[in-house]
Amino acid sequence: MEIELRRAVGLLDYLGKQAWLKGEEIVITNKGKPYLKLVAHPEGTYSELRKKTRGIGSESDRTWTAPDLPETSEEIIEAFEGKWSNDSF
Repeated sequence: MEIELRRAVGLLDYLGKQAWLKGEEIVITNKGKPYLKLVAHPEGTYSELRKKTRGIGSESDRTWTAPDLPETSEEIIEAFEGKWSNDSF
């Protein structure tokens, strides 16, 4: 794959994954001439890299609730559950 330097800057994460997953060599050009080559490092694997990063739903991604947040009333809960709805399907 060949890509212009200005465009590669915004796509670096994507390009790095392409190098890891597909073993592609990405040539980054500057003004149409080869400038850099992005390849996967021979040590480690992409799966090892993923283990080090947070996944979706990890402890740090969960919602935080203030300790002084008042309890939700039963009427509001029932309204969300549809107990006050007049809809008939």
